[in-house]
Amino acid sequence: MRYTEGCFNLPENLNGYLLTPSKWCPRQGFLDVSQNEKVLVVSDLSLSNLTSSSDPRLSSSNTSRLVEALAEFKGDGHLIVLGNLLDLGHADPTTSEGESAKGALDTNEQVVDFIANFTKNHNGRVIIVPGLKDRSLAWDEELSNVVTARLGATLCLELEVRFHSLNRTERVLITSGREFDEHARASDPYSPFDTPWATHRLKDVLPKSLREGSSLLWGAERLQDPEDLAGLAASRIVYSKVLKYSIFALIPIALMVLVRIPLLGALPGIGRLNGLRSLGRLRIELLSITALIDIIVVISIILFLAQRVYSALSKASPTTMGTKRDLNIASRIGAQGVLRRGYKALIVAHNRQPELIKVGSGYFANPGGTLPILKKMPGRLGLPASYSVISEVSWLELSANDTLRIELFGFTASTYAPLINRIVSNQDRTFPKVPSLIASLPDGQDYAEIDPRELIRFLRPRRIAHISVLALGIIDLASALTPPLRSRLRDILEFLPSNVATFADATTALIGVALLGLSFGISKGQRLAWTISTAAVAIGILSNLLKGGDFEEATALLLLLAFLLQNRAAFDQRGSREKFLNRIIKAISYWILTLLIGTASIWLDGTFQRHSRRITITRAIVAAASRMVASPIGILPHLLNRFISPTLFTTTIGIAIYLVAGLFLPYVAELTSEHYFRTSSGLTDREIVANYSKGTLDYFALRDDKEHFVSHDTLIAYANYGSTCLISPDPIGPEVGAKQAAKELISTLRSRGKSVAVLGASQEWIDFYRSVGLHEYYIGDEAVVDVTALSLEGKAHKGLRQAVNRVRKYGYTSEFRTPSEITPVVRDQIMEVMTRSRKGDAERGFSMTLGRVADPADEEILITCCNDPEGTLVGFCQWVPAPGIDGYSLDLMRRDIGEHPNGLIDFMIVETIEHLKTRGKTHLSLNFATMRGVLAGERGDGITQRVEKMVLKRLSDSMQIESLWKFNSKFDPDWSPRYLIYDKLENLPSVLLSVAKAESFWEIPVIGRFLGQDQEKKIGPLRRNADPSSEPNSNSS
Repeated sequence: MRYTEGCFNLPENLNGYLLTPSKWCPRQGFLDVSQNEKVLVVSDLSLSNLTSSSDPRLSSSNTSRLVEALAEFKGDGHLIVLGNLLDLGHADPTTSEGESAKGALDTNEQVVDFIANFTKNHNGRVIIVPGLKDRSLAWDEELSNVVTARLGATLCLELEVRFHSLNRTERVLITSGREFDEHARASDPYSPFDTPWATHRLKDVLPKSLREGSSLLWGAERLQDPEDLAGLAASRIVYSKVLKYSIFALIPIALMVLVRIPLLGALPGIGRLNGLRSLGRLRIELLSITALIDIIVVISIILFLAQRVYSALSKASPTTMGTKRDLNIASRIGAQGVLRRGYKALIVAHNRQPELIKVGSGYFANPGGTLPILKKMPGRLGLPASYSVISEVSWLELSANDTLRIELFGFTASTYAPLINRIVSNQDRTFPKVPSLIASLPDGQDYAEIDPRELIRFLRPRRIAHISVLALGIIDLASALTPPLRSRLRDILEFLPSNVATFADATTALIGVALLGLSFGISKGQRLAWTISTAAVAIGILSNLLKGGDFEEATALLLLLAFLLQNRAAFDQRGSREKFLNRIIKAISYWILTLLIGTASIWLDGTFQRHSRRITITRAIVAAASRMVASPIGILPHLLNRFISPTLFTTTIGIAIYLVAGLFLPYVAELTSEHYFRTSSGLTDREIVANYSKGTLDYFALRDDKEHFVSHDTLIAYANYGSTCLISPDPIGPEVGAKQAAKELISTLRSRGKSVAVLGASQEWIDFYRSVGLHEYYIGDEAVVDVTALSLEGKAHKGLRQAVNRVRKYGYTSEFRTPSEITPVVRDQIMEVMTRSRKGDAERGFSMTLGRVADPADEEILITCCNDPEGTLVGFCQWVPAPGIDGYSLDLMRRDIGEHPNGLIDFMIVETIEHLKTRGKTHLSLNFATMRGVLAGERGDGITQRVEKMVLKRLSDSMQIESLWKFNSKFDPDWSPRYLIYDKLENLPSVLLSVAKAESFWEIPVIGRFLGQDQEKKIGPLRRNADPSSEPNSNSS
């Protein structure tokens, strides 16, 4: 959506239906507010003379409570009704909307009198902005006359409020917010023929779908998220049908207990039990254990059925189990466009999601509403979400003293939740019961209904489950390898054969090994690993009880089973089923091939050797197959059996390990084109980088080998390396849109089991990465030179000045060109210098190199060419634009390895700095200095830093780590720290390998634009007095 005069951008013609903006409701209104005045903003009063809901549980109105709260308002001020003053969606179709409005105003006398007397009581204005339910105010003159005459109000589609304080004027844009909703936005808000989908849903679809009484969709018109109809229906079906009748599952459990009592009473008749001293205690233990097993089985079946029913019915819901959709995201992103036009804040309504937050240097606010709503409540124990009636009342107060101040007030009038809802879900109350200050900016706290930790809410359950599964796997394995307590084993053997205990012990060992392998998949949130783990833990509970009465291990496994079931939503990574199916097919093929080879060996041995009995094909197949599973059938010659039996069984074990490993591997699904989001603005990748670039590495997002994730006018460049998605640089786009796009990508990657890493992250993004559960590791600093402040005069720059003057003395010159100005001859010389300087090696880099040189598509780049006295190119630097620092960033630096004066690189950099000065640029980004802060002692003086410093100094002998830092220091740069971002410590090794692969370096975690070892030789008089350490290698990537 574009922003021109206001949020509504009206076309010149709309199929002949475009109406001229009405005189009573202009596109934009204006309100001037003095220093001693305040502005009240309320929304969604929805006045009506009819029952405004399909169910009496939602028919109560909170307008009287709102009026009572606003009666405390003192002093001069203005009142803005921001959308949905009237609820015309349920008006009687047989009467005009004007008549319906009269009835609504007559019915709600208290609030009407408050609004009508507001001007007189507070010396201000009353302004009404039409919303979705009363959008006809914009074109219906009869309706607007009824409202304005009765309330003494004026109308406009959006309002610009100008707050005049002592020394400034700050503007706030107030609009209904439906123009940010693609389902509610009208191309022409003045046309009765331009009806968006939200209007059809409100006036046509819902009234026909809803029935009075026990309809599954009662109150659907009051859903906080109107798009969540499928989730509402699914939740109601689960709780009104499935769980409601699950109480009858107690009947078969009770019957089974009653049947077992006489059976246990007959135990003394069994001769082998007559000697037991504690037979009564044993009866109770057996009855309790069997009843507990019955209850676990029944509850598991009920929860499984409830989850399957909910999952099947709620597929059309825009959210998952227990999650909420951020309804303000589109408006919040749109606020950035409004703020760029000079406004201090954007205030919208439309969505019943109150909010007050900072956006860049301004604010975004939503006053919430008044009417009761159906709110989604997260379920307990992994159950589906429920929907409760919440009557939250909220409003905004704006004032300006020294600066603009916005306050959000609210309270909870009432809450209605059926008993089943209170049992199965968390009935959180956002607001207190009495009117209170909820948020205040600029000097108070902000407020957002959507928990910012929503993206990381699954990380903690996965981590706990991972550690628990790993620990209990070790415990189960150790328990299986140690003998049980004799007293407990004796009780088990009185009822069951010893083979059962032995088999249970072997099963426990197998469960332990399985849990050890599954723990890694659990840490990734893999659904397959969760399913197998849940089944394994359930079996492990029984096997621990049967192998020796290990109640402690069984209890621990029972708690783990409950935790896995409760947090099953955290394990939603589907992975690539095709990879696992391929592994199954291969394992079966290997097993059949081994069987055929074994059969052939047995048959051929019996055919060509002199045995008493000939071995047939059928007997050979049975003999081979049985020996592959360690259960030999049939007698084979001793020598043949001695060699083939262990071979076949060992092969089976190997195939089984191969197959079982496939169950445990956290397969990941790569991002495909279906995951690329395109914004409505239609900006290309280059346009996004040109419009929103703020960092020195942003232009490198346009590398050819990087994939692009585009959402909310934001570009995120990444590449897949196995199970790791490597992002570089930071997201490029408007602040709010960039953070939202990053959340979407990270959420998508986590849902597919991929590790997330960011290479070369800047300091400005660290807080965001922490907020989404990522961690940072310092990797070095980028040198950024202030070209306006650098001077070669003085003792401090004597060496640099001498090097530059020496190169100039020998007749070397520089020139600056764009790719379109590069002639074929010069291009050939550039490629020759590159080939000779890197000696045939591949170009290195990922995060800090562009990967192409003098490409005509990169018209914005700058190329510094250095020519010798004969005019031959002997070196060049390629610089990419960096609007964020008002300058350029180094991409590539090369010099010829022939006999040239020392200081050629210094000369090109200084020449570029002086060139940028003449162009009015201010900064130039140079090389990346790996771990500079550690070498300089700026990262602390602990043992870890000392070890790092010692290792780096050792590596500097061959990798120029320290010399590169000192080389950059000659230009007096500001150091900009860079970080490697990773998600979990256990994923760090794979992340580092991905970085090494991306950067084409084995030196982990050395990255970026390195200068390799010096290839120059001290030959000839030009180098006789040169200092070889004064200049790094030009073989920079």
